[in-house]
Amino acid sequence: MHVIAMEKDMEKILTAKILAETDKVSHKIDFMNVEFLKTQNIKADIVFLEPADIRNALDGQGFSIFEDLMPDIESIAKKAIEMSNGSIVLKLPADTSLEEISKLFQNIVDENTM
Repeated sequence: MHVIAMEKDMEKILTAKILAETDKVSHKIDFMNVEFLKTQNIKADIVFLEPADIRNALDGQGFSIFEDLMPDIESIAKKAIEMSNGSIVLKLPADTSLEEISKLFQNIVDENTM
C-alpha cells in the first residue's frame, strides 16, 4: 500500500513526517503541501478525509455538518468521490447525526444524477 498525504499547512506535514519516521512507514508515504480542492490528476483507491474544522467544532456544544463544516465539506466530499470512484472515509465526531450524513451524501448524489 502507498499513501499520498495532502495538507496545505506545512507545519502539519512536518509533524506527520516525524510521526511516519517514528512508526517506520515514511517510505510508504508521499507528503504533498497542497490545497486538496486544487489537486488534479490524482486517482486513489480510497480517500480519507479529516476536515480541520472538526477539531475546532468539538467544544462540547454539539456538532452539525451543516453548521460547522458547510459549504466546504460538500466540495471536499465531491472531490474525494471523483478521485476515488466513490470510495471515501470521512472522519466525523461520534455525535454526528446520521440524518445529516445521509443528507450530505444524498445532496451530492442528487446533483450528480440531474
